[in-house]
Amino acid sequence: MDDIQKTQHDDSVNMALILGKIDTRLTVIEIGVGDLKKTVSGNGKPGLVDCLRILETKVDNHLSEAEKVSERKEKIGGRQWAVWLLIISNVIALCFQLVRTGFIK
Repeated sequence: MDDIQKTQHDDSVNMALILGKIDTRLTVIEIGVGDLKKTVSGNGKPGLVDCLRILETKVDNHLSEAEKVSERKEKIGGRQWAVWLLIISNVIALCFQLVRTGFIK
């Protein structure tokens, strides 16, 4: 019986050591998770979620501004084409008039 009791005692000690190690590791994990929660939520400061929202807003603003600039460039490009077409058509009409009047042979 003495050997059985010693073996049970040794097993109990080993189990206690294993449980102690598990508890220590669990505590470290809980601290890490707590730190991550603070980082994500901000803990009174802008956190990752807030930074992401700010970044999304800035990107949306940038894209809408870039779209407005692109539209302005297209309008300017269209106006330039219209002016050039007007100039060219007037030059052609002037040439026809000069040929018709005999000024240019």
